[in-house]
Amino acid sequence: MMSIFLGVLIAGCATDADVDLSSVVEEVPVEEVFDEHQSPCGEVSTFDLVLNGWVINEAGSPVGGAMLQLEERVWEPGHVHASVQTDEDGMFELSATGLTSVADCWGSALQYWIFGETSDMAGDLPVNTVIVEGMLGANSDAEMVTPLILKWR
Repeated sequence: MMSIFLGVLIAGCATDADVDLSSVVEEVPVEEVFDEHQSPCGEVSTFDLVLNGWVINEAGSPVGGAMLQLEERVWEPGHVHASVQTDEDGMFELSATGLTSVADCWGSALQYWIFGETSDMAGDLPVNTVIVEGMLGANSDAEMVTPLILKWR
C-alpha cells in the first residue's frame, strides 16, 4: 500500500519530464488481494432464504402456473439461485440456497431479481430489500410486500 502511495506522490509532483513508476509500483493480481471471502466492499458470505410472494397480471388477477426464477444479475450475472411455479392462486414459496452477501455493497455489487413468465406474459422485480430484510431476520424468511406483475408480451 505504501508503494502505491509513493507512486502517486511521485507522479503528482512530476513536471513535464517522463516518470518511470515501474520500479516503485508493483501490479498485484486481484486474486492475491481478495480471496473468496473478501471483496473491495467487505466480507463475502453465503446464506439460504425462503422467499414468499405472489404474482398477478396487469389486470390484478392472480397468475397460476407461472414459472419463477430468483436471479443475481451483477455479482454472478444470470445465475439462477432457485426456481418455482406459482400455485393456482398465484402464490409461491421459493427456497433459495447459496445466496451471496457482500457487506456494505448491497445495491451495487449485488442485484437480486425475481423473474416470472408464462407462455404469453413476463415480468421481473428487484428484490434486494426483501432479501436483506429476510437475511437479517431471525428465521431467514422473506415476505414480498409488492406482487410480481406479469405483462402481456
